Amino acid sequence: MHHLLLTQIYIKLRDVLEDVANEKDDFQLLTNSSFVEAELNLIHKIRSMGFEEMTPSMGTCKTTANCIGGFSRMYTLITQLYRTRPNPISLNAGDNFQGTLWYNMFKWNVTQFFLNMLPTDAMTLGNHEFDDGLEGIVPFLRSINIPVVLSNIDDSLEPSIRNLYRKSIIIEREGKKIGVIGVLTSGTKDVSKTGKLLFLDEVESVNSEARRLLDQEGVFTVIVVSHCGFESEIKMAKRVTRGISLIVGGHSNTLLYNGEPPIGVATGKYPTVIESVNNHTVLIIQADCFARYVGNLSVEYDASGNVISWEGNPIYLDQNIPKNESVEIHLDYYRQQINRISNRVLAKTNVLLDHVSCLSSECNLGNLIADSMIAYYSNQSDKDSWSKTAVAIINSGAIRSSISKGDITLKDLQNSLPFEDKLVYGELQGKHIKTVMERIN
Repeated sequence: MHHLLLTQIYIKLRDVLEDVANEKDDFQLLTNSSFVEAELNLIHKIRSMGFEEMTPSMGTCKTTANCIGGFSRMYTLITQLYRTRPNPISLNAGDNFQGTLWYNMFKWNVTQFFLNMLPTDAMTLGNHEFDDGLEGIVPFLRSINIPVVLSNIDDSLEPSIRNLYRKSIIIEREGKKIGVIGVLTSGTKDVSKTGKLLFLDEVESVNSEARRLLDQEGVFTVIVVSHCGFESEIKMAKRVTRGISLIVGGHSNTLLYNGEPPIGVATGKYPTVIESVNNHTVLIIQADCFARYVGNLSVEYDASGNVISWEGNPIYLDQNIPKNESVEIHLDYYRQQINRISNRVLAKTNVLLDHVSCLSSECNLGNLIADSMIAYYSNQSDKDSWSKTAVAIINSGAIRSSISKGDITLKDLQNSLPFEDKLVYGELQGKHIKTVMERIN
């Protein structure tokens, strides 16, 4: 009787296990190493210095209705998440300079003032941090209270920046050491003013520092804070050494999101999951730009530091997130100085001048800017032509915000075209223009 009962139990158990095994994606038999050993909660941002709230199309708010984002709401959310989530890690992926009238007027000083208010465990540098040369970034690095991490530059020929950053830091959460490494796209040397800094291979630099952290410092896992762009970060994730579990990305201002985002178009899932050549899981996260979203990801690890589960989505900074009154007082101090010159009305538009569509197609704001460049030279014709120039080209990335219907102020123009670029006049053959058009992404 006992043998018969045991046989029936065995057969039933075998059938159950076979049924479970057939449910491929819904179930995973747990080994001892798969139990949760640690949980980390990532809070992250990129191009976080969108000081003012904006319209959903990233135009200037001319009324308080339907305004979203801005530093004050971002401060409210980040401080709340950092205070309430277990084992929080707050990271900044760079490009905190440029893009606003605030930066054009106050440079690095206003940036460090507000960044120092946020709970941030580490930040890396973006290419725009070098737009004013080393003389523009060195005082920022001396005044910022946040550890700056950057692993792939050689500063041996630029002593002024030496010892103002480090390759990595170690953060401790519940007795676990977490390594954080910074990396910046080597293309920065081609688009910004980096002096005699030498840029090293991004992946080799990250892997070298990760191995040091794992072998010599005994870290539990490694997080990379990257300003290399989403496509480069995918390639990086495939090549990183075992022990690197997360890449917190930047540079491309990519919105990763699960489901339909409230505004913007999602490029991929949050997180984007990559299997590296070393057969371990690497998660990539990005969360848009200019203080419209804050990244928010919870990750669970096994005892070996491998990622085993995750949950999260960027949080949209809509009007449900209140502004912080103390922060508003500081913002008002700078607003008063800005408004003295920026509210001057220069023109009027009967339609929205949209910059978002410029990133993927022809757009009315891009057309207006190109036409204005032509108009500037229209009264400078030479003896052989009707105009000194007949073609104007502007890259869509130079256009940073829309201009709402109504009066156009100096603030609108400077928010839309913040980089103070110079017009460059020259001669091009038709084949050169054709090549430019064919290479537009």
